[in-house]
Amino acid sequence: MSTLTNNIAREEHSFGYINENNIYLNAFLHFPERKIGQVKNSNSDTFNYFEKRFDAFSKKVVELISLIETNENKGSFLQKLLHLKDSCGTFDALGNFEKLYHQLCEEEKLLQDSIAKNRVKNQELKQSILEEIDLLNESSDWINTGSLIKELKNKWIRIGSAEKDLDNQLEKDFFDKLELFYQRRQVFFDERNAFNAIKLTKYKELATKAQILQYEADPKEAMLKFKKLQEQWREVGVVPKRDLESVMKSFKSVGEGLNRKIKEQRFRKPQVELGVEVSGIDRLKAISQIIIDILQRLPPRGDDEMKGYQQEWKRIGYIRHQDFKELDTNFKRNCGKINDLYFMRKICAKRHEGFYKMPIKEQAIIQIGVIKELIERDSETLANFENNYNIQISNSSDPNADQLFAAKLNMQKRGLETKKIILEELQMIL
Repeated sequence: MSTLTNNIAREEHSFGYINENNIYLNAFLHFPERKIGQVKNSNSDTFNYFEKRFDAFSKKVVELISLIETNENKGSFLQKLLHLKDSCGTFDALGNFEKLYHQLCEEEKLLQDSIAKNRVKNQELKQSILEEIDLLNESSDWINTGSLIKELKNKWIRIGSAEKDLDNQLEKDFFDKLELFYQRRQVFFDERNAFNAIKLTKYKELATKAQILQYEADPKEAMLKFKKLQEQWREVGVVPKRDLESVMKSFKSVGEGLNRKIKEQRFRKPQVELGVEVSGIDRLKAISQIIIDILQRLPPRGDDEMKGYQQEWKRIGYIRHQDFKELDTNFKRNCGKINDLYFMRKICAKRHEGFYKMPIKEQAIIQIGVIKELIERDSETLANFENNYNIQISNSSDPNADQLFAAKLNMQKRGLETKKIILEELQMIL
């Protein structure tokens, strides 16, 4: 009972009082007196509790003022300061809120002055950036100006606001000028890309003409034509390296191949076989007969053996002789047939264990199935190539393109014809 009587009795405090079990904060400045809590245990405990709350609130004020004074971006703390200032009239605590309120008001004035000065400075900085963009819009160096514009955009983002009405207009001017810059730059690149496309088409036409030269019989004559194409190549103009790289590689490879053929012709010497000096045409006839022997016997690893003779045939190259054309045609046809036969037999051996130990007719049946698959595959490939060939020739402005495509088409037709011959020979075994 005595405790309750003590709580009910009025007791004064420097900044409030307790009356009838409630604690009050005295009026200060324009804030009226208000109830801030109730007595829970004793008056002294209650005073002590609300004094500690005031100390915690005071600490927040001190920390905020310290942050404002030590931070360059002072404007970012304005809202927090205004919130603390308003809280002086609502926070339930017991202490000298009037002093804190005056401190916050003084800091607000300093902060508002700083913000005003910064806004003037921000306006000047933004205006300077707008002038720089105007200068860049007058430039035609669109590659370098693009990186400069990016730097200005980053600077703009880091700049704070100017006065509200002015800032809205500055922002509008900034993005309008950026839009103008990007529009003008896009026009430039569109025009440049159009010119590059025209030049790249010309490069491709020259590369196609160069490819045709590989099929000429006389490499020296072909090289003279290639040099004329080189002169035209140098006159076309600059295009991006990444776009031209594959076309240039194709073009240069022709020149390298022609030089190699000319060099081989220049330094080719008669070959000696079994102590007898033989001419180039005689050696080609000997190689041709070896290939026929490989084709008839199909010895183990005969396809690898054939590759060595193919390289030698290439090293000897074209020979001005009445027998050369027929020899060359038969050699290439027989090599193609050897490749097809070994490839077919490898597929058979992979699919059927013990294939080489099977009876001849059983092997033939399996080989017929595989060669039919290969014929079907090559027929489809040939049909697609012919279709693309017709489309590309009809769309091409290069009259010589037809020769290159025709050569490739004939090569595919020969390959398909060779497989059909193999099929007929296998069917004769059954």
